[in-house]
Amino acid sequence: MPARSKLYRSLRVANTLVFSVAMALVLDHSAAAARGPLIATPHWETGHRNLVVVDKTGDPEWHQATRHAVEVWRAALAPTDVRISWEQGEGECTPDGTRIAICEAPHSGLGDVHNQGREGVANVGFTRGHSSAAVLVVCGDCRLDGQRRRVVAAHEMGHALGLSHSLRPTSVMFPTGSGDGPDRLDLAQLREMYDHVDVEERCALFNLRWGGFCV
Repeated sequence: MPARSKLYRSLRVANTLVFSVAMALVLDHSAAAARGPLIATPHWETGHRNLVVVDKTGDPEWHQATRHAVEVWRAALAPTDVRISWEQGEGECTPDGTRIAICEAPHSGLGDVHNQGREGVANVGFTRGHSSAAVLVVCGDCRLDGQRRRVVAAHEMGHALGLSHSLRPTSVMFPTGSGDGPDRLDLAQLREMYDHVDVEERCALFNLRWGGFCV
């Protein structure tokens, strides 16, 4: 075989390998883009951090507790660009973007039979790795006193802001709650979570999204 033909064949093989590797990288990046960027702690994205807590429980005692929780977390978030306010509302609890609804439900409606001690639950929706909506449900027939309601409200609101359960008994994010506000490490975690500006990540080579794929 002539030397020139061998050279052309080698070049074609090399080009095929390069193209195959490039396509594999694009497809792999496309799959990641379809899943959304992996963020260690999901949080509210820059530009979507003006949060309004809407208490729809219709219960004056829960109003006091949820208003207290908003005040506590507002102070905790003061060094960040997250703003949180409270208002009274009515109607069904449905996801509504940055308007975080709070409703009551009977104890039996807060979880399965393996979680008998549950007094509240936070349902948080995510879009591309960021919090996009939240609905909090608190117990309507648990006969909780005012202090316990404040603990439950602060705990569930902590989840809505992006905090997970903590193993520290002093943390309001301890599974059964602790005080009615965050401790020093809760504050540090929350502020670190929001101490940045989210920028849109390019997906794949051309940053063009179509359906669940990206090229």
